[in-house]
Amino acid sequence: MKNSEKKELAKQLFLHTTLNQNEIAEKVHTTPKTMGKWCKEWRVLKAAISSTKDHTIARLYGGIDLILKAAEDEKRPITDAEADKISKINKTIGTIDKDLDLAIYIQVFEEYNRYLMPLNTDLTRENNVYQDKFISIKAGVSN
Repeated sequence: MKNSEKKELAKQLFLHTTLNQNEIAEKVHTTPKTMGKWCKEWRVLKAAISSTKDHTIARLYGGIDLILKAAEDEKRPITDAEADKISKINKTIGTIDKDLDLAIYIQVFEEYNRYLMPLNTDLTRENNVYQDKFISIKAGVSN
């Protein structure tokens, strides 16, 4: 496997799995030092992927659920402070829902790539290069 192919495979594993850097380095047959260098290039993308709108909203709803569950477990109504927190979380969810940001581009590209991959693997890989450049430009990161 060429070094460029190793790097691309490592990138996909880093961005889309829960494997750590050492595990990925082992899978693609590279050194942990090289893997660490590569991962520095991909951290912004990883953060953007993990902060997609759906992930963020799910975490926020989880926060509301914790507040409601605590009150339910204690067999009491929610407090004014808890109601205020829920209101603020709902407002945040509304704001996130309206914003078109970097995470949405990434989410759309991921869905498109899942669609395209079984149809044309080579085109998906080639398209991925351009998608990454587009995301880097939008993120203000030179590539």
